[in-house]
Amino acid sequence: MLDVQIERIAFRGYGIGYAEDKTVFVPYTIPGDKVRISKTHENSKIIFGRIESYIQKTKDHHEPSCRAFGHQKQCGACDYLDLDYSLQLSIKDGLVSEIFSPLISSDRIDHISPSPITHRYRNKTILPVSGSWKNIHFGMYKRLSHNVVTHDDCLLQPILFDQIFEEIMAFCRDARISATDSDTNNALLRSIGIRCNSDHSEFIVILVTKSGRLPFSNLLVKRLLDRFPMISGIVQNIQRDNTNVLLGKEDKLLYGKYYINTNIGNVKYRVHYRSFFQINSACARLLYDYIKEQVDPGSDVIDAYCGIGSIGLYAADKANRIIGIDEVPEAITDASFNSQLNNVANSHYSCSTAEQFFNTTYPPNRDCCVIIDPPRSGVSKELLEKINGNSARKIIYVSCNPMTLMRDIKILINNGFSIDRIKPFDMFPHTWHIETVAVLTANRMKQE
Repeated sequence: MLDVQIERIAFRGYGIGYAEDKTVFVPYTIPGDKVRISKTHENSKIIFGRIESYIQKTKDHHEPSCRAFGHQKQCGACDYLDLDYSLQLSIKDGLVSEIFSPLISSDRIDHISPSPITHRYRNKTILPVSGSWKNIHFGMYKRLSHNVVTHDDCLLQPILFDQIFEEIMAFCRDARISATDSDTNNALLRSIGIRCNSDHSEFIVILVTKSGRLPFSNLLVKRLLDRFPMISGIVQNIQRDNTNVLLGKEDKLLYGKYYINTNIGNVKYRVHYRSFFQINSACARLLYDYIKEQVDPGSDVIDAYCGIGSIGLYAADKANRIIGIDEVPEAITDASFNSQLNNVANSHYSCSTAEQFFNTTYPPNRDCCVIIDPPRSGVSKELLEKINGNSARKIIYVSCNPMTLMRDIKILINNGFSIDRIKPFDMFPHTWHIETVAVLTANRMKQE
């Protein structure tokens, strides 16, 4: 056991202290806390610890409203649920400033935009399932493990999500359907998910199974629809591989449709269950408004990683044309449909990787604006070197991972760009995650 005084906040929701001449990372702590920990991971320089007890707890903590939160159950969903929202924002402001201050002056790092909704903001969730049919259950993974932590009512998602999930679990117990876990590699149900639209009038239920077989699926459909008539689609996704990739390439439509219809502001979208879409629609509108402000009037906009076309279509009335790129076929199908749905005539879409597109399809346009909204892993060096200060006027880089954003910005600076502004958005209240927008301009534009 170690007694550790927490002195700083680290990325990924850890408090930082020092012991045994090492840096100690402890979840569920903030500066001022003193905790007794047991070691979970250790190397020559750092220790990761689990709280055994609080020796001293600052007054900023309050009793969390979820029994799965905290150091005892260690549900992996939330990091700051026991802190006032204003303190959460202050923590995130400090982290963004610390990460980017080596690259940009503090007056060009904006304060974080709060989420208009701080609870039940998620419009999509996919949760793992565990256990034999007798005790089958769902929940979030425990921190740094694949053990499923159950909850009574997750405060990050609509109430109906848990009610639908519980009905599926009851059906599995009746039908003797087991879940995938370490003891039953050939078991059937791996995870369950839901995607809903902004007014909660449409829901898609997603059942991820190990094989194509799903016993009594017609009875499950009837049971869900009888109780939840707002369900507009039920999809069985088949993930046969033993992998951390959630969704497989095969699926079956058990009922209704594969997509929901939703909107951000006045822009309407059809969203396939596989397609990327911001999980906090209320905060996404603030994000999209900001991105649209940064687009130069009349410019060509290349929307890399466009998904269903959500950002490009939102800014289309300000641009000369929108060129969207994504490697997910369903996303491109939705993007093309959404363009027609919103009567946007100046958009064009291509199903390819961004690297392929910039290598073969689109010649350098010195006055274009490139919007980048990549996965958490960031952008390849190959693509960043294609998008250089001679081939684009401006880059608007949207990231859910400030660390990979920092890495990629350094490459862009070396390739002829400078940072105009950094702007964070709290897309994920109660968690350590931060959505950040970096606006960069080609140095040649400032010289011309």
